[in-house]
Amino acid sequence: AASFLSHQEFPVVKLNISPCRLPNKITFKPKLKLPQYMPPVEIRRALQTDSIETPLSSLSNEFADYLRNKKRLTQQNVREVFRKLLQIEDCDTMRDYSSLAQRNVQLRTYENDYIVKLKIPQHIRFENIIFPFDDVIVLPAEEGNAATNSLDDLMKKMEQLSDETAVKQAPEKNKSKKYIGQIECISYGRVTFKCNKKIPSDKTYTILFRPARMVLRYQYRALELMSIMPPRILKQFLFPDEILMRELPTLSLNLLNKSIYENPESLQAIQCMVNGNDTQSPPYIIFGPPGTGKTSTLVEAIYQIYMLQPQSHILITAGSNGACDEIALRLCNALASNIERQTITRIYSRSYENRAENINETLLEYSNLYANHFLPDVEVLHSYRIVVCTLSLVGRLATGKFGTEKDGNGVFTHVFVDEVAASTEMETLVALTATLSSNSSLVIAGDHQQLGPILNSKRAANMGLELSLMERLLARDCYRVDEYGNYNR
Repeated sequence: AASFLSHQEFPVVKLNISPCRLPNKITFKPKLKLPQYMPPVEIRRALQTDSIETPLSSLSNEFADYLRNKKRLTQQNVREVFRKLLQIEDCDTMRDYSSLAQRNVQLRTYENDYIVKLKIPQHIRFENIIFPFDDVIVLPAEEGNAATNSLDDLMKKMEQLSDETAVKQAPEKNKSKKYIGQIECISYGRVTFKCNKKIPSDKTYTILFRPARMVLRYQYRALELMSIMPPRILKQFLFPDEILMRELPTLSLNLLNKSIYENPESLQAIQCMVNGNDTQSPPYIIFGPPGTGKTSTLVEAIYQIYMLQPQSHILITAGSNGACDEIALRLCNALASNIERQTITRIYSRSYENRAENINETLLEYSNLYANHFLPDVEVLHSYRIVVCTLSLVGRLATGKFGTEKDGNGVFTHVFVDEVAASTEMETLVALTATLSSNSSLVIAGDHQQLGPILNSKRAANMGLELSLMERLLARDCYRVDEYGNYNR
């Protein structure tokens, strides 16, 4: 009997896995534990009076000189001045939180949440002080009643509860039950928070609130990174004195956005950015009101650098997720026909996970939110030609050596900061101190005529913390127009 092998063609199974997706098997691991950077006692005391210039000047010669010289930042005083300004912002923010202390409170529970109804004077606008992701400190009522609402008391508690090692090693007789939770939401005068430990609901407590200080801690860390930056780089990017006069480039570019051919200023700016591989160049600044094509110019320049300079590695950052999304989406669409593995990625923080449904589907595919949120390994991010994330997220990634190769060299050949006029200079420096190197070009864009950064402390703002990097740089002589009214030099 003959046997026949039947041939049956099975359908090809296509796995819906995009080649642009970030690998999530290896995730981010910090290489250092970020200190708390609590403002010292002498700063807190100096800030107890309304007139703070004299006591602060007595603590620092550099700060005294800064105030005497009409608040002029220099390469010599920049770290000390910014440290003092951050400490003022830090203390004034925490003073607002100390006014919200709640005593003899009984917690309500709902499933895994704890709820506290705030009892505070009507003149205190708590909704402008506390926010989701801030910390809730739950203390035994008797411990809290022995304290006052002072800033010193709050900061002492924060210092004690921030040092987990000291808490664990404390003698049992000195231990009292303390809990730290995180605010989930605030509505109708009620604060809902979660806690990793179960809090007994049959007792009364003192409730303290403290700000989520991570963004400020990243800024303090940036000052430490600034201290190890070579003076030449610090001068080049933050304190440029002159811009070398040279012929404007006349590159022949195959533009993605053909309408730019009709805009000589944008075309010239793109040619300068694409040609701006001179490692001696100061920051290239694009400024103008809304509707003048700043974003289109940035996107075109980034696209051209990507296409024409195969060895380039580009970081795009901004203070807001909206600005990052706008540039990232345009680039994803522009690169769709040229897409390869490890081309572009958009990184979000965990706090954005709840808003994933509002993110464009294309962006999600190129992001770390295509499934559950994860933070990618730094080495994985370094393998991408274009990385897009917010300034504060660069700060977190910098604790894992983001922006620095294992041999100590810089990763990014080009750093673009959008909406730079809406961020304080210190917020911008979080990204710059972590990623700029002797091989980097820096481009900043924004509108310094619009509303600038918003701070909690009017005192810190008035002393110079509210000034953006763009506004300060544009006031330097080297960025003034030439005798023909031109900037592009």
